[in-house]
Amino acid sequence: MKRLRAIPDGLYACAAGLGMADPGQAEQGLRVCLARAAPDALVSAFTRLRADDAAAAGRALDRLLPHLEDDEERLRAFSTLAPGKVEKTKKEKEEKSRPPSVAGRLEKALAGHGSSDVAELSALAAESGVKGLNRARVFDRLAQATADPAERLTYLDQAWDALPSKKSKDPGWRILSTGVRLAVALGNEEGVLRWFLRHKLAQTASQFRSFTKSGMLAPWILRPGFREHVLPKYRKAMQSVKSQLDDSLLATCALRDTSTSGPHLSRIGGPPFLLAGLTWPCDRKGVPMHFLLQLNFDDCPSPDGFPARGMLLLFVPNDHTLGLGFGGARSEYAAVWVDEVDPGQPVVDAAPFEQRCLAEGARQKPLVAKPAQIAFDLEIQPAIPMDARFARLVPGAASLKPKALQAFEKRWCNPRGYGGYHRLGGYASFVQGEPRRGETADYVQLVQLDSYAPWDLMFGDGGLAHFFIHPDDLAARRFDNMLYYWDCA
Repeated sequence: MKRLRAIPDGLYACAAGLGMADPGQAEQGLRVCLARAAPDALVSAFTRLRADDAAAAGRALDRLLPHLEDDEERLRAFSTLAPGKVEKTKKEKEEKSRPPSVAGRLEKALAGHGSSDVAELSALAAESGVKGLNRARVFDRLAQATADPAERLTYLDQAWDALPSKKSKDPGWRILSTGVRLAVALGNEEGVLRWFLRHKLAQTASQFRSFTKSGMLAPWILRPGFREHVLPKYRKAMQSVKSQLDDSLLATCALRDTSTSGPHLSRIGGPPFLLAGLTWPCDRKGVPMHFLLQLNFDDCPSPDGFPARGMLLLFVPNDHTLGLGFGGARSEYAAVWVDEVDPGQPVVDAAPFEQRCLAEGARQKPLVAKPAQIAFDLEIQPAIPMDARFARLVPGAASLKPKALQAFEKRWCNPRGYGGYHRLGGYASFVQGEPRRGETADYVQLVQLDSYAPWDLMFGDGGLAHFFIHPDDLAARRFDNMLYYWDCA
């Protein structure tokens, strides 16, 4: 359609008279204008405007408007041909002139990252119209934008309180995770306990158990206020001793394989970090011993009472019993303690001693045929029936039926399955029975190792090995009077 450029003044005046009282004149003028510049179909459509043909009117109007140069003329055309459209236009203009709604402000501020958006979020936090999940999102966003840790924790508390559902994954889980980590970093015991209980409220039993095993929580969980919430609910048979079990909780480290490598790191088997100038341990017959375990406490989240620094190396004889004593005789082992660990220090060449150990000893292969680097996961462990301390710490268990104790023991003694008993500290598990009696009754477990196929490590036909130590000797870093013991089926 050609643009109207040369319309006689009279006709153009008639077209501009759409809003006049004489609708006939307006219609006639428009007809003439359209007839001179539009095909017959447009003229026909326009003649149906007075017949309330809204679709035709709309099409005619869309074709007409581009030819009206003046805004006032366009508005008059709107007024005559499409009253609904002009009302919509007025409404849009009014909406644009109104202040933005709370919802609009909220979405815009949440999408932005500038200081003005943070100021807007602070203003929205005071709005009574911002409720529920939106209110939680506001405080969550404020927490992310705040540099001050204490203020950030306050915002996260407000975000959590505003959540309509405490089990919502977004932003609920992020708020949970951030809140407890921030409280731990601030050393805020009240805050840690508050977020700890929120985790219990929001998570399933298995999720909460995994959460309580988090290394960052171990120093806190052993405090009053935390203990009674750590252990899961037990069957009726165990409820009578639950408070005693809570009081028996210990921090312990589970040992596992790791891909991290380095001669000075914790490891099982392989060449030890035995500093040059030190003597490779030999048994009573003068035969070099097997190297068993190296614990670097610099990289270990040590349980209470354990060294925070230093390294311990453990060796056992290469005989048929791996040094196990019988008839009341102490088992044979050797321990080497290193106060300061410097990765650059020269070490003893292990190859000649390992060759002599295999050539002169009873076994023709290393005790740990597949050496591995190990790492530590700090966990919480209640007293377990196998350990001698269980009867002292949980006296009420004496009245429980064996089935109840067996179920509890199954849950806590070996939660990782076969090969999962590797442990630093904590309570001991046994295949046959407790060896600590008499002068060793007060010894605590230093480390426990399980027979484990991936390391090709075997004690008898699948037993467990232990090193026990008196708490005073552990505090003084004296490792020459430990009780070494292993048993199997």
